[in-house]
Amino acid sequence: MTWPAAFVDKLTWRLRAFGAPKVLVFAVLLVIWMDIPSKSWQDHSSFSFVETFAGRAEMTRMFRCSQMRSAKMDLLYMDKGDGGQNPMDLCTPAGFATALSVMLRGDEELGWLAHFGLKHYPSKFGQKLVEMFDGLISTKTGMPISPAVFPPACSTFSQMSFDDMWDEAHMSQVCHYVRAGKDLKIPEEFRDYIPRKL
Repeated sequence: MTWPAAFVDKLTWRLRAFGAPKVLVFAVLLVIWMDIPSKSWQDHSSFSFVETFAGRAEMTRMFRCSQMRSAKMDLLYMDKGDGGQNPMDLCTPAGFATALSVMLRGDEELGWLAHFGLKHYPSKFGQKLVEMFDGLISTKTGMPISPAVFPPACSTFSQMSFDDMWDEAHMSQVCHYVRAGKDLKIPEEFRDYIPRKL
């Protein structure tokens, strides 16, 4: 899937505005640059709701009952197979890359929510979140004020520094994992700005 340059410019600017460490922005860009064949996804529809560490996924169920496209992720949903990593284990490089790929499919037009479920939530909690959805999305609380024109992603990226490598999240391993992908296609304009060893 090819991402529009305008989307990448806006996303990179927003991540920087939110104070995301450069290593996380780099991981997101690497996932964007993966030229994943369309057969890897049933379609390219956007999600209104993404639930990570979902467990029983009661909230996903409530969003789907309300006709809102949703995704759920939890290591319980897949096995790691032949000695590899479980792509649903979000605490591994493969799982974190999967999570980034899914999050990139949040509905940019209508808005979307991500929930990090750390326990089993009852269906009533999911129903309440569905009821609150429009209000949460419409206020855009916490969103940075956007410029009239977003600068090119490579310009934004070049102004950041790798001072926080997010070692506690093993972000270097995530970058190494995605960078080793055979479908990675780094744009020419970025080649002077990306680290060789990361």
